[in-house]
Amino acid sequence: MFLELIKEIYNKINRGRSNIFIQLNEKDRFNNNLKETKCHFPNCKKTPIESHTYPKSMLKKFANSNNVYSINLSKLVGASYSDRKTPILEIMNIGHSGVKPLFCKFHDTEIFKRIELKNIGVDEKTYLCLFLYRVFCYDYLLEKEIKLADNRGEILGEKDYSKKITKEDEKKYFMEQKVVQFILNGQYSFDIYKNLKSLFDEIFNCNSEPVFKDFQNKFHLKFYEIRNSSNFLACGCQFYYAPTYKNSTIPKLPSIYALVPNKKGDAVYFAILIPNDEKHNMIPLIECLDNKYKEYENNQSNSFIKIVEFLLLESSQNIIMTEKLYNSLSEEEKEIFEKVYYYLVIARLFGGEESKCIKDEAYRLLTEISLIAD
Repeated sequence: MFLELIKEIYNKINRGRSNIFIQLNEKDRFNNNLKETKCHFPNCKKTPIESHTYPKSMLKKFANSNNVYSINLSKLVGASYSDRKTPILEIMNIGHSGVKPLFCKFHDTEIFKRIELKNIGVDEKTYLCLFLYRVFCYDYLLEKEIKLADNRGEILGEKDYSKKITKEDEKKYFMEQKVVQFILNGQYSFDIYKNLKSLFDEIFNCNSEPVFKDFQNKFHLKFYEIRNSSNFLACGCQFYYAPTYKNSTIPKLPSIYALVPNKKGDAVYFAILIPNDEKHNMIPLIECLDNKYKEYENNQSNSFIKIVEFLLLESSQNIIMTEKLYNSLSEEEKEIFEKVYYYLVIARLFGGEESKCIKDEAYRLLTEISLIAD
């Protein structure tokens, strides 16, 4: 019965009531708020440039072309006001994939030159920590846009289309915004992202070019090498909570997940950066991953890859596929991918058994497709 309700919610997400003017309003409001952000380096007030979560040179090699299929968030924010289905992924130039205003030009270069410049050496663990820091800043920016109350519910009166929004539609819009904000705040507040950012700020305030031991003071890094993951990338932040585990507590900080190609481009890692205060909550997941990875290494089972796909889709607001992978999926498989992604978005709004029920169904569906080739 509960899953039937979730399926109904999913169908409504994909076939909302049409209002092109509010759809335009939401897209413009989202983009306007992003333009007002400042550099995410601690105490820097400079205007940020468009920063790539995955470096452009890396995406060029990954895609073997200039185009990838990626999430266009500015379109998705208005999807509920369109009566047409809005695909999660759309084809775009690699110059626009996973790009947001994160750091000013100086700090973007200063912090991440060890990731992007071939002539500067860096050890693997520091490389992964720096990469995951950038992933976090991408999510921090998006969560700030979604969660802060003053970023919700506004009709842009200076736009010509605002005059065509009726009073009735405007009233419905503001009511919907209040309901959405109430649901979102019921699970977690933006404070948890601010608290996680403060951990990174402490690291970079002490050393603008930190190494792995500096990150270790605040975080625990776990990573696994993946075979043949050349057509799918994803990254993001998410809580992990296993209430049946005897030492579990309500999580206060999310961990950061990503598929990360190494600097040489000859390996790909599934990496997790865990706040030290959350290590005890992550024990059940890490033990499961460790056990499944042994089976994966010994070619005994592929369930490790399926768990990785699940965790990435659950956490990611930044997903990238090559044209080769996307075009190889049948229409049915693309529909399964979209359904899994939206089910996991919906699961965030619930807790306890309801969330578990949705996630179980999402995992079952995910077993019918393959994103990370083995």
